Amino acid sequence: MSDRAQWHERHRARPERSAPSPFVARHAARVARRLPGAPALDLACGSGRHSILLAEHGFRTVALDYAASACRRVAEDDGRILAVVADAAALPFRATTFALIVQTRFLDRAIIPELLRLLVRGGELLIETFLVAQYEATGHPRRSFCLEPGELARLCGATAVAVEIVEMHEGLVGHGDDAAHLAAIAVRKV
Repeated sequence: MSDRAQWHERHRARPERSAPSPFVARHAARVARRLPGAPALDLACGSGRHSILLAEHGFRTVALDYAASACRRVAEDDGRILAVVADAAALPFRATTFALIVQTRFLDRAIIPELLRLLVRGGELLIETFLVAQYEATGHPRRSFCLEPGELARLCGATAVAVEIVEMHEGLVGHGDDAAHLAAIAVRKV
């Protein structure tokens, strides 16, 4: 079964929607106060935990995933959200479209320059995803989908788009079964 088919089946089964990331929740609230009602993108939205959070903060929210079942669920669960079925490697948006982009527990290193290009000046990109330590501890996700220490800051700084780091951290986040080794960064387009 292909990766796409596996994700479609997973979301078709309507897995439990976990709570939003505290990192994303904190920064989304801050950006919403600074840019009320602005457009936001939840990239690889999955169950929609961050899409719904963004809509609750008043963002005009777009939820994107390549699993049609994920997008269908998000659209059914919250009518404020525009769900788009698309591949992250071929984003269907114009430059300077979003004030906030959220990407969690998904990694495609090649699209980071494009994500920064999609931001309006002063817009922010929030990324929180797995470190290699997560793979080493659990074998999941695949090592190629995990970041080396310091890699996320290098990826965000190695583009033609000027950014400033608002916050960055790496390490073990959460407790018990929910604990994961994550890298997180909030960068603002200048």
